Amino acid sequence: LGSDVKPLYAFANASEQAAMDATGGPGCVYNAPAGAWFWFTVQSTVGYGNQAPETYAGRFMVFTLGFASILAFGGVLASAGYIVSWLFDDFVTQHGMHILAQP
Repeated sequence: LGSDVKPLYAFANASEQAAMDATGGPGCVYNAPAGAWFWFTVQSTVGYGNQAPETYAGRFMVFTLGFASILAFGGVLASAGYIVSWLFDDFVTQHGMHILAQP
């Protein structure tokens, strides 16, 4: 093999080994509910601290994807707030409580 191809094989082997180490081996079962709970604590910035990545690559992934996820979660919350505010104003206006409505 040429010298340009060897690093690619090394990277692929290292990635495969990292996946095996992270999952505990071929007999390990992925725990989707635990993963969802972990990601919810990351994106909501609660971060209980009961779970954390051990490798630098895992930490980097959580940092970068977590940051993007926090921004996306903030957008969802902003949209939900707008909708709730609109519903409240509509309710107040329909029931004659104009003093509570937005000007």
